[in-house]
Amino acid sequence: MLFVSPVFAEIPPVNLNVIVSGKVKDTIVTLIGYTSPSAFVTVQEDGNVVATFSANNSGGFNRSIGARTAGTHTYNMFATDGQNRTTLSYGFVLNLVDKTETIVSNILLPTTIDVSVAQRVNVSGSATPNSQITIFIHSDPVIETLSVGSSGNWSRNVVARLSRGDHRVYARVTLPGGLQSINSQSLNFSINCKTADLNCDGRVDLGDFSTLMHYWGTNNSLADINSDGIVDLADFSTMMHYWDG
Repeated sequence: MLFVSPVFAEIPPVNLNVIVSGKVKDTIVTLIGYTSPSAFVTVQEDGNVVATFSANNSGGFNRSIGARTAGTHTYNMFATDGQNRTTLSYGFVLNLVDKTETIVSNILLPTTIDVSVAQRVNVSGSATPNSQITIFIHSDPVIETLSVGSSGNWSRNVVARLSRGDHRVYARVTLPGGLQSINSQSLNFSINCKTADLNCDGRVDLGDFSTLMHYWGTNNSLADINSDGIVDLADFSTMMHYWDG
C-alpha cells in the first residue's frame, strides 16, 4: 500500500542571468527560460498575478511584462503541465529601475512530479525535452537518472529497489549545457508489502528468491526479512513459509 503526501524539497542555488538595458519608454521585465512543452506558466509579482502564458512546443518561453513599478519586487513563477500537475514555485527578487528593461534568462522551472502505485511504485512528471531527470529517494537512499524525450513526459518504476517503510522522493532537471533546476516538490510515501514479498508485486515467488540470493550474506534491509542484521537461512525459511510459487 502506498501513502503519498506533499512536502517541499531543499532548494539548490539558482543560476539566473539578469541584464538591465538602457533607457526605454516603459519599465519592463522580460522572462526567458524553459519548462515542459506547452505548459501554462503563471507569473506573480509581490503575490499578485501579473502574467500568464503558454510555453512553446519545445518548452521554451520569452515573455515581456510592461507597466511595472520601479523598486524591489519578489517574483514567483510556476507551470501547470498537460496532466494538470503544477511545479514547485520558482522565486527570485529583482530591483527594477524606472524606464529600463530588466531581462532575466536561464529560468529553468522544476519538473512536475507524481507518485502512483499498482504492483510497482511509479514516479513520473513533465520537464524540458532532451533534459536529464535525477530522481532522489530517501531514506534508502536511491538515485535514478533518465533522459527526457521530445514530449517532455518521463516515468520510472522504482519499487524493486525500495525497502518497506517511509520514503521521500523528489527530482531535478539538468539541461545539456549543465543548467540545473531547483528541486521539484517532494512527496512522502510509505511501502507496506506482505512478509517476504520483496518486490511488492503481490506474490512471494522466484522474483523475491532472486533478490534474496543477490543480497545473501549482507545486511541489506530489503532482503533481511526478520531484521536480524544479516540475510541468511532464517530469511530463506521465512520466505518458504509464505511461498506462493
